[in-house]
Amino acid sequence: MELIEGIVPELPQDLATAKGVDVEVYSLARVGQSEEGISSSRAKIAVMYATLSHANQIGSTVTALVTKGNPKRSDYDQANGRYGRQGIHPYCSTIAAPTKNTLALAASVYDQSAQDETEGAEFWDNPLAQAALHIAKPSMYKSPDEIAAARTAEGLNQVNIDGVSTRFWKR
Repeated sequence: MELIEGIVPELPQDLATAKGVDVEVYSLARVGQSEEGISSSRAKIAVMYATLSHANQIGSTVTALVTKGNPKRSDYDQANGRYGRQGIHPYCSTIAAPTKNTLALAASVYDQSAQDETEGAEFWDNPLAQAALHIAKPSMYKSPDEIAAARTAEGLNQVNIDGVSTRFWKR
């Protein structure tokens, strides 16, 4: 496979096997690490629970959800079924390899022994990060207020978790 920036060349199952974990746990861990890598364990757990909730809602596995390529992109064939950055994958980023701690958190989400504070949310955004992206490239990125308005228009309700800057959205 030709290496394309933003796409992890190894197959998800191979990466999970190398770490000795189920591919679903590994996929959740990649979400937690990629989306909330420098955040608290609570933030990582929350995005992993939102991912699990969305996968369940649409009748998908976590791995299928987070490795689904963007069919509007020319690199779809290379990206579909592999981890990578958001944009290449519409739902979320899975570009970062998980730490041992994030793998343990993912296992606790997958077996539901960790507390789910998302109230069943399926989506999230970080207003601080989104504001920075919008300021840098306003034609490419929506402001936090624009994202909130769009999600509210979709009928989603905001869920806030004390001490976590990421906001979550549920049906």
